[in-house]
Amino acid sequence: MTRVEEAWRSGHAAPLVIADPATDDPVGLINLQFRNDDVATLAYSVFPARRGHGIAPHAVRLVAGWAFRDLGLTELLLETDEANAASIRVAEKCQFQRIGSRTALNSEGDEYTRLVFATWWRLGCAGDDAGPRGGASGDVVE
Repeated sequence: MTRVEEAWRSGHAAPLVIADPATDDPVGLINLQFRNDDVATLAYSVFPARRGHGIAPHAVRLVAGWAFRDLGLTELLLETDEANAASIRVAEKCQFQRIGSRTALNSEGDEYTRLVFATWWRLGCAGDDAGPRGGASGDVVE
């Protein structure tokens, strides 16, 4: 069983491919990692050739809407390196609020800082109760 299949089977995570809506070609990855029945961490990456086209905010809004509306989550967390300005902009565009930071060591033993963001269903991160803002079904696929 692959790691992706195991993540889905175990219920610990929901890894997804971000697909181009016109061609269905993969353009990135997005993953919900469940901390408990109410909270998940959201991680995403857009392939370098496709960055700068609004793909990440769109995918985050779609997955956040699904997580809140259909999965019943109440809080989503997102972490990014403090030097990753593009990822910070994605968090802010999707109405995540910075709630803290943490320092960690990389594989070379150097310290780096991760910024922690959160959003809650009541803030309407993904638009409103009707679903994701500007989203269309089929943009995020397994």
